[in-house]
Amino acid sequence: MNLFICGSIKIKDKEWIFSKIEECIAEKNFTNVTILEGEARGVDLIAKEWALAHDIPVKEYPPDVQHYLHNACHKRNEDMTRDCDFALMLWNGKSYGTFDDIQLCEKYSKPYEICYYDLAEHMQKYLSLAMEKIKPKLADGPRELLDDIWEEAMKIRGRYTH
Repeated sequence: MNLFICGSIKIKDKEWIFSKIEECIAEKNFTNVTILEGEARGVDLIAKEWALAHDIPVKEYPPDVQHYLHNACHKRNEDMTRDCDFALMLWNGKSYGTFDDIQLCEKYSKPYEICYYDLAEHMQKYLSLAMEKIKPKLADGPRELLDDIWEEAMKIRGRYTH
């Protein structure tokens, strides 16, 4: 089971990240797990730390800046998405990098789960509903689609709060 774990570089809460990894593996009954890791700060390196502490194999995907220059991180994430069996997105709802990974999962029809960090529970609900509504556009849409998703989440919020 190749598990791609990604998230915002700004999320550094080890306890939360560790708990989400453990919950995902337990709830989905994953066995023979290998963590696919992109060597980015934040979630990626913390996921690698968790894997090494639990004797879980790690397959590293360093960005190939020499060949892909400014597109190296996106290419690396695309490779991890293609190679994964499941992706765990630890997202603050704002990071375009993680949003790109969600779009890649849609593009390659890879199963994934989003765990929202530091968002009020009601905002997680509205954002999830907006994501579902816009889901058909995710695979081919531009990264600016994230702005549309937040706009839709605010509309949904308005319907629930009035």
